[in-house]
Amino acid sequence: MKNASNKKKILMPYKHILFFVLFMIISYFQIYANEVNEQSIKNIILERIQNQEDVIKYDVNNDGKVNVGDVIKEMSPLEVFFAKSKSIVNEGQGIVDCEIIFTKSFSGKLYYELSGSAIPGVDFEEISSSVEVNGPRIKISITLIDDIELESTKVLLLSIKHSESKPYNYSLVHPNTHTIIIEDNDSKWKGHLLRNDLQLPFEINILKNQEQIQAFLISYGYGVFPKGPDGLWPISIKEAHQTFIAEIGPIEMNENSSLLNAKLIRKIKLISEPSEKSNHFFDFDSRIEGTMQEEWGFQDSNSKHLSRIGDKAINGTFILLKQNADFDGIQQSFVPMSNK
Repeated sequence: MKNASNKKKILMPYKHILFFVLFMIISYFQIYANEVNEQSIKNIILERIQNQEDVIKYDVNNDGKVNVGDVIKEMSPLEVFFAKSKSIVNEGQGIVDCEIIFTKSFSGKLYYELSGSAIPGVDFEEISSSVEVNGPRIKISITLIDDIELESTKVLLLSIKHSESKPYNYSLVHPNTHTIIIEDNDSKWKGHLLRNDLQLPFEINILKNQEQIQAFLISYGYGVFPKGPDGLWPISIKEAHQTFIAEIGPIEMNENSSLLNAKLIRKIKLISEPSEKSNHFFDFDSRIEGTMQEEWGFQDSNSKHLSRIGDKAINGTFILLKQNADFDGIQQSFVPMSNK
């Protein structure tokens, strides 16, 4: 009896050890079963009965059920690509979102590079060359800089790169590049004024950002208008709800007259306001046409009072066509507005 009692005492620690080992093995398989992988999906399929939680967790191909299609999807290589290959945007648009899609959920870092004629810090805000991903989709957001300069169309190219470690975490498939074409919202326009069977050519530049708009009549003294200060005469512009109103001037047509102590002044008002009785057309993307009103007068050098010549304004029509963004000419910057 004594020997039997001693044997029980010796076996007791081993029973505790065996129980602990079995507990660890069972826990391991429970943890493994909770992972979303090929084997765990097969286990769910073989159970036949699937609850909603299983479907949400193991439905890799998003068809609403767990089946052999999810096993195939899980066994297939992870591929990545852009949702679309090109975006055409206006620099005043603000933010451009470029969506990237993975063929299955991915957790880790995605790498990409930027190239093209668009300059970071000038045309768009600088961003890093990688982004953290946790899921089947990610967006790279590009914040455009709305400058106030006439310039040509810029191109920004985003290219997905392989991860820095090998073997690579994902494979690249088409389209693995996304081209962003950034069009300038500062514009150059050419057209003509029509009045009394006369066709008078003119050219204007319109500079704007989200806060303000500024425009100038371009004249270096070679056409129907005298040379303006730095080749520019001011224009006041209003545009909203398909209505365009531009007031050009005052344009000083001559030097101050010593005889009259006054300057000959010319003012032109352009109006494009569609109505049932007119065929006026306003499309700020390409073409503006409408009516014109022109006034002449003498402005007193001291009082700045304008004495109009004639009882009525001279009426006519105008047309303006937007020029190609890749223009040849001097780049014009925004002119600070006077506080007066």
